[in-house]
Amino acid sequence: MNNLHGVGMKHITKGKFENIQIPLPPLAEQKCIVAKLDSLFENVDKAIELHQQNITNANTLMASTLDKTFKKLEGEYSKIALLDVMKISNKTLVPDDNQKYNYVGLENIEGNTGRLIDFCETQGKEIKSSKVEFKKGIVLYGKLRPYLNKVWFSEFDDVATTEILPFYPIDNTRLNMIFVKYYFLSSSYLQRVMRNYSGSRIPRLTTAFLKSEEAYIPLPPLPIQ
Repeated sequence: MNNLHGVGMKHITKGKFENIQIPLPPLAEQKCIVAKLDSLFENVDKAIELHQQNITNANTLMASTLDKTFKKLEGEYSKIALLDVMKISNKTLVPDDNQKYNYVGLENIEGNTGRLIDFCETQGKEIKSSKVEFKKGIVLYGKLRPYLNKVWFSEFDDVATTEILPFYPIDNTRLNMIFVKYYFLSSSYLQRVMRNYSGSRIPRLTTAFLKSEEAYIPLPPLPIQ
């Protein structure tokens, strides 16, 4: 780093690059070091591959468990219209350029898992347009490209893209919002959504679907939820 020049775009001159010195052990020792590093990185690659496989297996198990659980509940309990037990807030906010926000975009919600990812505070001037407000303890549902199945149970108050719908419970004594999160993640619910979105190029969840008889949730008593 001491050989770099420039303020905006750092660079190194040809002369300084050619004069950089490197440690140079005997060739036999170099080969030994390379062999050790190759072995180490091979083990790292195997560990990464195993980790990815574990994640895939866990996600598959989660999807299967959700499917079985909610299909059973749909057969045992009344199916209640979503908008009879929840409301969607349309309250928006224009971010202040000088304030920081816990802004949630669709890219921050991992599909099919309900996890928040790659998240950090965002300066208001970087957010620019009007955003939807949300409160802690509700469910955010991505309406753009609903096949991505982006659902998150909010852990704080702040703002999100307007391509996200904030679902609030009408009666907290009747509905557990984490239960709602898992139901929205289930294949049972997603399949109905996929039959009712609009737009071939940029598909979106429609208001018509949310008002239709297909937009329902099985509602067992709160202790069972």
